[in-house]
Amino acid sequence: MNCKHRAVLIVTKAVEGTSTSIANQRVELACGEPAGHPGTHHDKRRDERWEDRGPELTHLLRHVDEP
Repeated sequence: MNCKHRAVLIVTKAVEGTSTSIANQRVELACGEPAGHPGTHHDKRRDERWEDRGPELTHLLRHVDEP
């Protein structure tokens, strides 16, 4: 049985000519490790890892600079 932990990855990008960043993409992640595994959670499809933060849904932020 797989681990039931999930997370949301929010990818942001800068708005040209400002100091503002906006959400560009929202990705739902699901841990594919066995239930009760040690260490970080790992979404193998997207190769993303995150720490367990308890019963609440974990949100990860990543800023991407586009040319």
